[in-house]
Amino acid sequence: MRLNLTEYLESEGRKAEITVTYEKPSLEILPEAKELAGTFSMNLSIRNEEKGCVLLQGSGTLICKDVCDRCLTALDTEAPIQIEERITEGEIRGEAGDEAEERSYLDGYELDTDRLIEVYAAGAYPMKILCKEDCLGICSKCGHNLNEGDCGCDRFVPDPRMAAIGEIFAKGK
Repeated sequence: MRLNLTEYLESEGRKAEITVTYEKPSLEILPEAKELAGTFSMNLSIRNEEKGCVLLQGSGTLICKDVCDRCLTALDTEAPIQIEERITEGEIRGEAGDEAEERSYLDGYELDTDRLIEVYAAGAYPMKILCKEDCLGICSKCGHNLNEGDCGCDRFVPDPRMAAIGEIFAKGK
């Protein structure tokens, strides 16, 4: 969805509450695309704080289909999105100088709400996806999900730094 911010920038005190729906089936800004578990909608508040300055505020929880990084169990991952952006007319025209942020969701006076959500979701999405905090993962020998119980495999891995000492004991037998 694209919104023209011109009337909000020019009219002091102007404000609006709109419902924004993310219109793509997956979130593709992350290193690998994540399929959405459903449609994502949020209320976005657009408010003129002073002539030439608009404040965008909104919040919501984006839910994506994912897999646990340790045990590969399918799960839904929540990414809480909190938007608070102050946009000035000078930034839109390129008059803000070197301190101005790069805002890929602005094209002139047009606000691309899908891109705005993608940018904030990328920052809110967890770096490590776990089904539970104490997930045990899978067995390195047979691939059994250790959260479902022990598989019985011998998973002992000797410390390679102790290999020389092990050889000495083996020769002594």
